[in-house]
Order: sequence, then structure tokens, then C-alpha cells
Amino acid sequence: MMRKTVFAAASFCLVALVVASPLAIAQGAAADYSFPAIEKRIKESTATDRDLSELSGIVESQPGNVQANYLLAQYFELKGFEQLAIDALDRAIKSDPTFGLGHYRRCLIYLRMNDQQAALKDADVCARLLTKDGEKLFQLGLALDRGGQRERGKQFFLLAAKAGRKGEGYGANLAQIRMAHRKFDEALEAVEWDLRANPDDSRANLVKAEVLSKMGRGEEAVQCYLTAARTSPCDQLAAQVATRQLRMMNKDKEALETALLDLLCMKQQAKDLDASKEIVFELMQRVPDADSEKIVLSTSTQVDKSWRCRFFRLALGDIYDRLGRPTRAMAQYQLGLHNCPAQISDTLTRARGMYRLGLDYEIHFRNYREALDLYRRASALAPQDREIIKNYVRLDRKMKNRKNDIGWKLKDAWYSFWQVFSPVQP
Repeated sequence: MMRKTVFAAASFCLVALVVASPLAIAQGAAADYSFPAIEKRIKESTATDRDLSELSGIVESQPGNVQANYLLAQYFELKGFEQLAIDALDRAIKSDPTFGLGHYRRCLIYLRMNDQQAALKDADVCARLLTKDGEKLFQLGLALDRGGQRERGKQFFLLAAKAGRKGEGYGANLAQIRMAHRKFDEALEAVEWDLRANPDDSRANLVKAEVLSKMGRGEEAVQCYLTAARTSPCDQLAAQVATRQLRMMNKDKEALETALLDLLCMKQQAKDLDASKEIVFELMQRVPDADSEKIVLSTSTQVDKSWRCRFFRLALGDIYDRLGRPTRAMAQYQLGLHNCPAQISDTLTRARGMYRLGLDYEIHFRNYREALDLYRRASALAPQDREIIKNYVRLDRKMKNRKNDIGWKLKDAWYSFWQVFSPVQP
């Protein structure tokens, strides 16, 4: 009786919507009423009475038109007429029993109407017809889970994980949902689905690390953060996220490694880049020198293959200069200039590398000829860089007047004396 009442009420609304005024039809005459256009408006919740009129007319003349019935069902679902939506889907599925989208849509509606038996029948069909559509299988899993069908929902989550391509992360998606409900064991189980498909999945490793951390399994979480940063430091901001979490866990050595890898990633703004360098600078001050050098060496293989190699080396050289380690800084500048893959657009970066290397030659080792040559080459590459040009002109002038500059001779003598008792830090 209730079903008949709902159907009668919806039918009345349908008649009222279909009987549009001639003026309204005339105003909409120029609109696009193709199936793709109507579907777009339904998805955007902007479907009009005229859309309903067009679809109803097609279905009236062609009751077995699968696409028209499917769109009509979506329209009714949007307007809240769920029984009318099911009727339209029934017609579509009767015309084409293998119409997976129809079974999928009808299953979701049945679950909202709490018709579990009918929903499960459609779910079984979807499991056969939608084997490659991970997203829809995942959504069915969520709907079944919410409807109290937890075991059936889990089956669909597994199907989604198997159907999805690497990196789609249905297991990680479910893990985050489970974490929000503090179901950490289930979250860990879910994220493992993704990792079995791809052990190097950055997002899955980050999510697993978060789950393990909440479970009090800190050391295992650290390894997951390191795996995410080492395999794909820039994917999902893996190195940046790992660095932040590892610092919160007071894991300075591990955080230094991920912070160094984060220097390989492009930043949206200069301030973000400066922030990444500042983190490396702070961590190097806390990590013992021997350990930090081992960590820098451990990143070399990955760095040397990266198109950001030159930038990384120059950034690290700048950090060593700030730490008062000019010899190490110069070694990084040299590596950046000579050991990194050539890039078409890094002329200015090369110029800055030569300039910073020249500064260290001049300031820390008083090797003016080498410094001047580097300034000259840098100025040729970046004639618009005022800082480079200014220092090139300054040192060139001083070199020409060196024999007559008593002050410079005194500085050189003092430098030689000072080097004996306080050599430059390596």
C-alpha cells in the first residue's frame, strides 16, 4: 500500500513537471538536449523541467532505450523520487541485463531504501559485471558497510583493490576511513591491500606509517616513512610529510635524510624552498657530523639521477657555507657543476653555482685568480645578475691594482698567519 502511495505521488509530480508552459519551452529551445548535455546538468544538479520532458518523450516512444531510462532514473533520484528511479532502471536492465551501471545505481538506491535482499542481488551482479571498475566497487563496499553488510562490504573493498591500477589507493582510502573511527587493525589490513599490489606506493606507505604510529608502533612507522620518501620523495609530498612526522617523533637522523630528499622536489613558492633548506640546516646542527656526512652520501645515488641534481647540490653547498664548512660547500658546488645531468633551462643555476664557488675561493682560501675566473664565467652566463657582475668588477679591479694595494698585502699576510693556527673547517 505504501509503495503504491509513493508511486502515485511521484507520478503526480512527474505530470506536473512534464506539462511545461509553451513560453518555457520556447525559452529553452536553444539549449542542448543531447544525452551528454542532460547528463552533465543532472550531475551538476541543474537539470530542468525541459530535460525531464525530453527524456520522458524518448522513453514513451522507445521504452527499451537504455541510456534514456538510465538518465531518467538519475533525474528522479536527484529529485527524491527513488521508486520512479528504480522503475526506470528496471526498464533499462530488462532491455540489457548486462548493463552494469544500472545494477550499480539500483543497488545503491535499494540500500538507501533498506531493501537489503534486493540490494544484495544487484551487488552480486555488479561483482561480475564491474570487475575492472575499482571506484564503483569501492563505493558499493562503502554503501554495503554503512548498510550493515560489513562482510559483503569487505568483499567489495578487496575487489576494488584488485581492480584498481597502481596508485589508485582504494585500500589507503578505506584505511583513512577506518582510522577516523579508531579501528586501527582494520585500517592496517586495508592499506596492506595497496602495498601488496605495489610495495613502493608512496601514499600507502604514508598512511600505513600514520596507522602504525597511532597504534604505538613507532619504529615500524619510521621505516614506512623512510620507504615513502626514498622511493618517490615528491609523490604525495612524501619526503615533506615524512620529515614533519619524523621530527615530531624526535627522529633527527631519519628526518635529515627525508629533508635532504625533499630538496629534490619543486616548490610552489620561494619561501617554501627556503623553509625546506632551513629544516636541513637545523637538523645538521643537531645530528652528529659523522652521521650527517653518511646520510648525505647515502642520498647521492638518488640525487645524481634526478633532474634537480644541480639545484640540490647548490642548495646543500649554501647550507654548508652557513654552517661554516666551506670545504664541504665547495665540494657540493663542484659536484653540482660537473656531476649532474645537463639541463636546457639551468643556465642561471650554473651561474650561481660558479659564483658561490668563486666566493669561497676568494673569502676562505684567498685564491683570487680562481675566484676571478669563476666570476667571469658566471657573469657571461648571467649578465643580468647584478650581484655576480658587481663582484666580478670589484675583484677584477682589485687584481689589476694588487701590486699597489698595501692593505691587500697585509690581509694576505694575516691570512697566511691565521691559517697556521686556525685552519679552514673541512
